[in-house]
Amino acid sequence: IQLWIEVGLPDEKMLRKACSRSAAVRLYVYGRNAQKWWRDNEAGLQRFEHLSVYGLEEHTTQALAALAQRTMQLQCTVQDGQAWFSDGGNTVEFSPQVLKT
Repeated sequence: IQLWIEVGLPDEKMLRKACSRSAAVRLYVYGRNAQKWWRDNEAGLQRFEHLSVYGLEEHTTQALAALAQRTMQLQCTVQDGQAWFSDGGNTVEFSPQVLKT
């Protein structure tokens, strides 16, 4: 697997598995407990060389959730560290916080 993407607050065992099976792993953490999770796990995750961790703010994830529909088509643009998601009528723009590269 070239790129493995994890979303949420996974345990270290899952990330170890992902890093052993993929050339690059991207983790996007979010939610009320994301900052606490990062403080608790940061030291242990430093040993995974090809793991990158990004934080999403709660207001961003709420705005993205508002775009979700049963049948949806989203457009995504990523440029210079910023991302835009659009459903054709609404757009959510955000910059993930880089926690580990």
